[in-house]
Amino acid sequence: MISSNLKSLQRDLTRQDFNKFLIRSIECMSKHILSESYGRGVNSHLYEVGWQNEWYRSAVSVVPLGASISANVGYVFGSDGYLDYYINGEICWGIELTREGNHLAEHANRFYENGKYKDIPLKEWIILDF
Repeated sequence: MISSNLKSLQRDLTRQDFNKFLIRSIECMSKHILSESYGRGVNSHLYEVGWQNEWYRSAVSVVPLGASISANVGYVFGSDGYLDYYINGEICWGIELTREGNHLAEHANRFYENGKYKDIPLKEWIILDF
C-alpha cells in the first residue's frame, strides 16, 4: 500500500515519492464530505477552501514519517506570498491548490525565479487543480 511505503520513508525522498504522496492524499479525500458540503458558489461549485480543507485532512494521514504539513507558509522564510501547504523537515515540498482552472498561470508564476515563493526552500512543488 502506498501510504505504508511513505510512512516508512524518512530521508532522500524522490520525485516518485512526492507523486505517491500526492496520489494517496487525493485517493483518501472523502467523496461524501466534498459532495455534502454547503460551501458552494455559482453553479454549485465547491469553494476553493472546501477543497483545501479536505485535501489537508487527507494529506495529514499519509504524510511521510517525521514530516508535517503547514498551511499558509511564507513569512517565516521572508516570502511575500503564502504557499497553501508546505511539507517541512528535510522534505521541502510545496503544494498550491486551486479549482476549476482559476488563475493557473498566476499560481505557477509564484514558484518561478522571481515569484512570490522564491524564498521558500522547495525541492518539489505542484499546483493541484480540482
